[in-house]
Amino acid sequence: MELVDLYPTLAELCNLPVPEGLEGTSFVPLLNDPDLPWKSAVFSEAKRNGAHGRTVRTANYRYTEWSPLDGSGATQHELYDLASDPREFVNLAKSPEHADIREHLSEKLRAGWRAALPAIGRETGDPN
Repeated sequence: MELVDLYPTLAELCNLPVPEGLEGTSFVPLLNDPDLPWKSAVFSEAKRNGAHGRTVRTANYRYTEWSPLDGSGATQHELYDLASDPREFVNLAKSPEHADIREHLSEKLRAGWRAALPAIGRETGDPN
């Protein structure tokens, strides 16, 4: 779940209308059935030290792309295996053994939050 999911969830629990255009998804179905398949990833963004970071977080990995705000320079990458490195000490982004995972997560990041929605929270398409 993401912070953007809180508003639609509270609105649904309070029987209030949910405004159109929200990016969040009510997680009331998950409260009723904790074993329900849910989002395949969550997303965040940050600006720091002259760079714009976009992150995708899955159950096993966190992947971030840092792009310079002024458009100069190369994009920097971070990839962490949260199962073996939960404190994110070892950046695997340049590891050849993790190239496929990095590419998959980069594609997931570009696909955006709509592509990661649970089947119950999307109009069409595959939940993964």
